[in-house]
Amino acid sequence: TAIPPLDVQQRIVNTLDEAFENISVKLSNAEENMIQAENLFSNELETVFSQRHENWNEMKLDEIGDIQTGTTPKTSERENYGDYISFVKPAAFAKDGTIIHTDDRLSETGYGKSRPVKPFSVLMVCIGATIGKCGYNVVEITTNQQINSLTPKNTKLYKFLYYQMLTRKFQHTVVSNAGQSTLPCLSKKKWSNLSLLVPTNENEIQSIVSRFDNLMIECEVLRGKYAKSQTSLVELKQSILP
Repeated sequence: TAIPPLDVQQRIVNTLDEAFENISVKLSNAEENMIQAENLFSNELETVFSQRHENWNEMKLDEIGDIQTGTTPKTSERENYGDYISFVKPAAFAKDGTIIHTDDRLSETGYGKSRPVKPFSVLMVCIGATIGKCGYNVVEITTNQQINSLTPKNTKLYKFLYYQMLTRKFQHTVVSNAGQSTLPCLSKKKWSNLSLLVPTNENEIQSIVSRFDNLMIECEVLRGKYAKSQTSLVELKQSILP
């Protein structure tokens, strides 16, 4: 293998050092922008839901709507599983709260043994390592026993409640009520007794939901840009050496 003179080697090393340092700085900047966007969303949640509002009533979850815990039809009975309806587990909650419909589905037989969750409900993982993870559904689904669901009497509330459940205060309440065991568990009864704030003005509800929907979209756009920048910069780094 041909080895270039020392001065050429040094120029190559200096060039690579400079290029890799620039790439590292750009990666760091992209990541910092992403963190700032996520912090903006989190801080906005705290600002809105920690304030004292007129005509916002504190209500227990079971006063807001119907609550239930999911169940898993026997897996040993293969006739319970098919392609009739989604069977949602904690991993199916996307980062924006929507449900990722996977191949986990029940048959009509399994549906008859499940506890269907009506559309426009709020979902929360109440057992295990991801306790407090939230989601919502806009079509009827079924869930396993790790997930509790709240179907509000006023269906316009579901995303307002979802966003409020993401706040640090509510998440802390969930964790503290679940205990410190190896497998944290928040029972349906304990979850039902937790409280949220509910406005009486439906226009205010919609305004706040739209506000967070838009913020969520902005965060997703930034997250996509960051992922694209990260991939491009890593590929650039790998292409420089050849």
